[in-house]
Amino acid sequence: MAEMWDEQLMWAKYHYSVAKRLYENFSNYETKRFLTGCLNEMALSATNFVNAFLIYSHVNNGVKIPKKSSTRMRIFEKEGGKILGDDVVKNTFDVFNIRRAQKNSPVELLRGNKILLLDKGEYRALTFERVGGLLNGAGEGLKSFGKI
Repeated sequence: MAEMWDEQLMWAKYHYSVAKRLYENFSNYETKRFLTGCLNEMALSATNFVNAFLIYSHVNNGVKIPKKSSTRMRIFEKEGGKILGDDVVKNTFDVFNIRRAQKNSPVELLRGNKILLLDKGEYRALTFERVGGLLNGAGEGLKSFGKI
């Protein structure tokens, strides 16, 4: 069972590295695909990160892993806040929320280094710097998980 969380963590690191490369190459090409690709890869990394943490908590602390995703996220919020820190949990939830908004947005425009999304009737601007902040936060989360 310990190998399962190790594998999930490996995939989280892989998707993080892909997101990082896309982010670094945005300045060379400045197309919307690079930022949306970066968001997609960060969401995949965050998913694998949460799964790795839940499996790790199950193996070491006996935390039960439910099948319902909303319950899994509540457990991650509670347990992750204690072990990884509230900043890591908040950043992970931010990645999921922005990815959901990007996925559900009927309109997606690139203006300079911003992506404009239509989320629940309101326009939201996702800047290049914000994506970079999320990426740095994801890297910090992976580092903090490696320390436990």
